[in-house]
Amino acid sequence: AQGYVHKGPKAELDFYRDQGYRLAGPELSYPDGCEESMFQAVEGKKLRDEDGEWHVVYAGGIHGPGKPYYMMPVFEALASQKIHVHIYPAPYSTAHENLSEYGAPGVGGGRIHMHMTLPYQELVKDMARYDFGIYYFDFDPEKFASVAVKLKTAAGNKVPSYYEAGLPVIIGERLEYSVMMVSEDGAGLVVGADGLRSLADRL
Repeated sequence: AQGYVHKGPKAELDFYRDQGYRLAGPELSYPDGCEESMFQAVEGKKLRDEDGEWHVVYAGGIHGPGKPYYMMPVFEALASQKIHVHIYPAPYSTAHENLSEYGAPGVGGGRIHMHMTLPYQELVKDMARYDFGIYYFDFDPEKFASVAVKLKTAAGNKVPSYYEAGLPVIIGERLEYSVMMVSEDGAGLVVGADGLRSLADRL
C-alpha cells in the first residue's frame, strides 16, 4: 500500500510498529469521537426504575474460554453483587466464537443477559436504558503479553459509544489511554480487579 488509514490514538501505531508491522508512507489518523446526532437523552427511562437494581452494558468484541477477551468471570463478579450485565456482541464475535456460555439460561443468577447484535443506531438507543457502560478486560498479561501492551494504547469505539448513549463508563485500570479519556472527562469510574469485586458499593 502507498499509505494507510488508522482509527484511534496515534500512540497505538507504535504498538504495531513494535510488533513488526511496516507502517511507512502517508498516514491518515482518525481519533475516536462522538457523533452529535447520535446523542441520547440522559433523562430517559431506565430499567433501574423498574427493579431498583443496577444495569451495566458491554458492547463489542468478546471471546470464549482460554482467550484474552473472555468476559464471563468479569460478568459473574458483577452479577454476584446483584448488578445486571447486558451483552451486545460484535458481529465478528458471533461469527467466529462460541458464545453460548454467556447466553445460557440462568447464568449469573439470571442477571447476565445476552442480546442480539444490533445496527449501530439501534444499539445506542438500546444502551440508553442502562446505567453504565463497561470497558474492562481481566486476563493474565504474561499469557497474552502483546494484548496487554496493546490495551495500554487502545481506544476502540466503546467509550464514545457509551457517551452517545448518555452513560458513564466503568473502565479497567489497564486501559491506560481510555482511562485518561474517562478521567479527564469526569465521566466514570476507574477500577482494578479488587475494585471490580466491590463495585456495587461504589455505584
